[in-house]
Amino acid sequence: MLLQKLQIVEINEKDIQDATILLGEHRIGKSDKEEVNGSYIAGLLGNQWGLYYTTSLNFAKLRGFLGKYPLAVEDKRVVESRINELQRLIEEQPKTLQWRLRARVGSSTKWYNVVEEVQRG
Repeated sequence: MLLQKLQIVEINEKDIQDATILLGEHRIGKSDKEEVNGSYIAGLLGNQWGLYYTTSLNFAKLRGFLGKYPLAVEDKRVVESRINELQRLIEEQPKTLQWRLRARVGSSTKWYNVVEEVQRG
């Protein structure tokens, strides 16, 4: 669920709030049972540069919004440490040749598709 939020290029504040809550409530682990599967996320991002890049941008946005929310200091520290832990796992993950080649191109070429928000009636 966290990755669904972090992969949004044009992320909105509600998605940032959702990601913050998920990180605050679930530790980083190696399974999908009541934790964020950091190993799985790192593996995906080690294969897909665009997902890696978007997620990195959104981690920075999450950090920027932490000061805006009325969270206890300890809760902010927990979210920040979990972002750091995920980023560490992602950076340590070996990158594929395709990832490295795409990284050379960088953001000068569009790497994403915009998904329209669902309108519910």
